[in-house]
Amino acid sequence: MSLKTASDLKEGETGMILSYGNDRIAGKLLSMGFIPGKTLRLVRKSPFGGGLYLKMEENVIAVRENEASYILISDTQV
Repeated sequence: MSLKTASDLKEGETGMILSYGNDRIAGKLLSMGFIPGKTLRLVRKSPFGGGLYLKMEENVIAVRENEASYILISDTQV
C-alpha cells in the first residue's frame, strides 16, 4: 500500500481516506463528509487545475484541487 492524495487520482480510480495533510483544512473536509475510512472515487476533474468531483457513497462533492491535495488516501482499489 502506498500513500497518495485525492488530487493524484485519475477519473474512475478509488481510494480510502486515511488522514489529512493540513490540520487547518481538516475541519472543513470533515464537515463536508470526508471521514477517514470512507472510500472515495474521482468522478471528474475540471481542466486547468479547477475543481475535482469526488463521490463517496451516494454523494458527489466538488472540492478545489488544493483542498484535495490534503486528503491522504491509500491506493488500494475497492
